[in-house]
Amino acid sequence: MNGYGVYGWNAGQGGTNFHRIEEPLRVARELGIDAESGTKFGQAEYERFDTVIAYQLTQPAASEQWERLAQLGNTRMVFDIDDAMWAPDWAPFQRYYTPDVLARLYRNASIAHVVTTSSHLIADHMRRYNRNVHFVPYTMPAYLLDIVQRGPTMPRRSMGFAGSASHETDITPRLRADMLRFLGRNPCWDWHFWGRDRRELEGWPAGRVQTYPWTDRRQQYYRSLQMDACAAPMKVTTFNRCKSALRFIENSAMGICSIIEDLDPYIGYLDHGRNGYLVGPRGFRNWPTALDYVAQHPVERHAMANQARRDAAGWTTEQQITMWINAWNSV
Repeated sequence: MNGYGVYGWNAGQGGTNFHRIEEPLRVARELGIDAESGTKFGQAEYERFDTVIAYQLTQPAASEQWERLAQLGNTRMVFDIDDAMWAPDWAPFQRYYTPDVLARLYRNASIAHVVTTSSHLIADHMRRYNRNVHFVPYTMPAYLLDIVQRGPTMPRRSMGFAGSASHETDITPRLRADMLRFLGRNPCWDWHFWGRDRRELEGWPAGRVQTYPWTDRRQQYYRSLQMDACAAPMKVTTFNRCKSALRFIENSAMGICSIIEDLDPYIGYLDHGRNGYLVGPRGFRNWPTALDYVAQHPVERHAMANQARRDAAGWTTEQQITMWINAWNSV
């Protein structure tokens, strides 16, 4: 007989597990729900928990176990997905998500009781495979609202870019040239990159660029995000249109001014000129104009960041945990 609780099955999908598994389970525990996570789902977990969440499960052995779990019929199965892996725009994703892997992804979603996703576009796509799809947005820990921005040593200012190698295609050769020219027009500003290696920035002026390695120690990572503004360029692709507003809500909670590509994920979050800036149809016409404006208008930049931080109080996991719980209880 199954117990009552939620288990997050981390089958090896990387850092996104923090937001899509660890974060909701952290707050669920605070509400008195028996909730844990791990890399394996064995007999002990089967007997203890009546609900299991798996994030973008595609590995062959784990998929076979998922099938057996469905056949037993005693566990509520939640399949979470936050990327449009049928339209990858990064070479390693393109190599991994073969037709066979995609078939397993869709099969695993179809036998789940619930599909959760952070994108309305992904939700529409996944309804082809499962009728019970719930939009559950990304959130961030409420403790981010208490982190104080140190700021760089005057008179240096920092324009940040936070993203792993999977975002490398978003910095096109033209945008890279624009980012370098930004340094020439704004001598007091430097570029700061999180999740990038210095070797990936060959050709950038050494004295005007700082890099910070990625770390899974989440609080350490958040406290390292010290910058005056953060740029989030994104190529207009299907994959990026299906992303989440995570970068903006994290920046907002940290009191960092955001400059974001005007794409679907930010609808309902970023209001250009009120709590941040957009580049695209609803905002600045191009990146050079946006970067220069934000660098040269410090009072307005601070006003945008302060408003964004006030808005972010409603985007915490603590505030939105009921969306996860409603999805889990939809069966």
